[in-house]
Amino acid sequence: MAEDSDLEKTEEPTPHKREKAKKDGQIVRSKELSSVLMILGGVSLLWMSGRFITRELYAMLTEGFTFNHHIIGNENLLIPRFASLMKQAVFALSPVFLGLVLVAIGGSAVLGGINFSSKSIKFDPKKWNPISGLKRIFSMNALAELFKAILKSLFVGLAATVFLWHNWNDILHLITLPPLSALANAMQLLIFAVYIAVFYAYPDGGIRYYFSNS
Repeated sequence: MAEDSDLEKTEEPTPHKREKAKKDGQIVRSKELSSVLMILGGVSLLWMSGRFITRELYAMLTEGFTFNHHIIGNENLLIPRFASLMKQAVFALSPVFLGLVLVAIGGSAVLGGINFSSKSIKFDPKKWNPISGLKRIFSMNALAELFKAILKSLFVGLAATVFLWHNWNDILHLITLPPLSALANAMQLLIFAVYIAVFYAYPDGGIRYYFSNS
C-alpha cells in the first residue's frame, strides 16, 4: 500500500486536476520572469519613444523653469500651473506606462496563462488562522524562496560591485558629457541590468514551469 501511495504522488497531474487548480487560481507564476519582461519592455519602449519623451519633457521643463512674475506673485496660480506641468509629464511618459501595463499582463500569462478566479479573492476564514500562517512561513517552500532570494541578492550585489568598480570613473564622467552621449552611456548601464535579470529570470521561470507540470 505504501508503494502505491508513493506512485500516486509521483504521477503527472491529470487534466481534471489542472483544470481544478486553474479554477482555484493556483497557476504557475514567476516574479523574476515578470520582472525581466518588464525591464526588457521598458528599455524597448524608451528606445522607441525616446524622441517623443525627450521633446515633451524638454517643453515641460522649459515652461516650468521659466520665470513668470504673474504666477510667482499670485498664489492661486501656483497649483494650477503645477497641475498643468504634471499633466505634461504624464502625457510624455504615457507610452511607457501603457506599454508596461500590457507587458505586465502578458508576462503573467506567459507561464500560467490569463486566469480570473473568484475563489482566489473569496474570503476564507482559514487564511486568518495564525497557526496555518506560521506553517506557511516556516514551510520548505518558504525556506527555499528565502534561500533563493539571498542567492539572488548576493549575485546582483556582486555583479553590481564588480561593474561599478570597473566603470566608476566613466559614471562620474557622465556629468561632463553632452546630453546625448550621457544618455547613450546611461543606456549601457540599463542594458547591463537587463542582462542580470535575464540571466536569473529565465532559469527560474523554466524551473517553475517544469515543477508545475510534474
